[in-house]
Amino acid sequence: MKKNWKKLVIAALCIIMVVSTFAVSTFAKSSVPRNGRYIDGQGCVYIMKHGKPRTGWFKYHGKTYYGHKTESACYPKGSVSQNTFRVKHGRMYFFNNKGEKITRDIDYVKLRHHRTSVHYVLIPGTPWMRYNAKHKRYQWLRGSKWCDVGMQCYPDGWIDWQK
Repeated sequence: MKKNWKKLVIAALCIIMVVSTFAVSTFAKSSVPRNGRYIDGQGCVYIMKHGKPRTGWFKYHGKTYYGHKTESACYPKGSVSQNTFRVKHGRMYFFNNKGEKITRDIDYVKLRHHRTSVHYVLIPGTPWMRYNAKHKRYQWLRGSKWCDVGMQCYPDGWIDWQK
């Protein structure tokens, strides 16, 4: 009788473990929406469509986003660019912390008139220096005139080059 009792307890524990594992995995899968915005535990934003994250340049609720097509240490596959610049057709664009491409000037990013590409990036703490995105050069204020300095470049660490 004792052997049957032990077998019954072990079988019951196995059943409970299987059911709880199924319940946890079902809960985890159901927390990701089939369509819409999703933020994971690390703060990465995903825009889902038919259960899959959108990639490349796309619009969602009137806002433009860029979803990564590859995996990297900076961004998981399918997550959108956040708090960074991207380059498209030689123009720079800035994405805010929600992953939306900005369409109006913010504190340190000034846009070109009638476009949403970046014109100037102001360097915090240095009112005499800025980055000109059209010229792809830093500029220094000399007297009352801004002058290009150095070679053409994209500032290191500013641009999200991940595909």
